[in-house]
Amino acid sequence: GVRQDPTPILHRGVWYLIYQNTDFDVVLMHSDSLTGSNWNEHPDSPLFRNSIKEIRECSIGGAEMVPSGRPIYTDAGIELFYRSHINREVYHYRITELTKNNFSQKRISDEPLFNDTGREDWNRRFIHTVNPVYPWNGTNDIVAVDGLESNRYRWSIGIYTT
Repeated sequence: GVRQDPTPILHRGVWYLIYQNTDFDVVLMHSDSLTGSNWNEHPDSPLFRNSIKEIRECSIGGAEMVPSGRPIYTDAGIELFYRSHINREVYHYRITELTKNNFSQKRISDEPLFNDTGREDWNRRFIHTVNPVYPWNGTNDIVAVDGLESNRYRWSIGIYTT
């Protein structure tokens, strides 16, 4: 049932998996083993329901909200990124509670982390995945971002520092 962008998270000995399913919704599963077959859908799943109509009208396909990068573990919580194909933006979220029975996340800012304005040609059409380069310490970190050029189907990598 995984359509795209599986994001595994190990938290307090339990594996969690956030991904877009074949119905285009973003779901949350959990298991005691990453490689086992005993995955259960979380009671707070789906995390996002995506509109099939909007997805079909979007020139780059996908969905309104999709996982978009490697999680970052901090003292404040687990930092995640989600991208909007329709708005071509990437947002920063923070998981503040994660157990087999409870899930809570919040958007860090109403402003997108990356959006269409002010981009260069290498990422003008689309930004896809945000990947921090470890070790992550919160200052002067390196982040790799892949982008799609404006007039071709060619991906490039942008390197940013925090």
